[in-house]
Amino acid sequence: MRYVVAMMLIVLTILDMTVARVSFADEPLSMGRESLQGLPGVSVLIEHISPEARADGLSKEAIRTSVELILRASGILVTTEKKAVQHALPLLYVRINAAKVGPKLYAYCTDVQLEQMVSLRKHPERATYATTWSSASIVGTLLRSNVRNTIIEAELLTKQFANDFLAVNPW
Repeated sequence: MRYVVAMMLIVLTILDMTVARVSFADEPLSMGRESLQGLPGVSVLIEHISPEARADGLSKEAIRTSVELILRASGILVTTEKKAVQHALPLLYVRINAAKVGPKLYAYCTDVQLEQMVSLRKHPERATYATTWSSASIVGTLLRSNVRNTIIEAELLTKQFANDFLAVNPW
């Protein structure tokens, strides 16, 4: 069983290349703090949840409610996804990748990133969303009955984002 869990964690890491993060001495858990300066707020975008995890109690709605509550409590303006896309506003992308590795066990990877509209210096007319701030990933295993607890990791990473946001926007 340990071998299966270890293999699932390796597969999750390989499939999700964003798990590999760069660490800076002054920012051990994040990168891109300066890119948050002057932002008006964010919209929250939740990654698709697997049908198995949804059946076991993990929902996009619960994640969104928890993340948005932390942001609002921190004084960060939260906009709708529709408004963010229409006006090219930043998107706080929350991903909980939970994969069932046995009848009672999940392997998971949780991370949070800020996506902002960027353009190429040589071709400013070409714009797209890109990651400008990223948390470290949290990887682990948990029992099927506790799959909702992955929201706790999303909350932790959202608080990290809020702290970085407020550090460069001390209004």
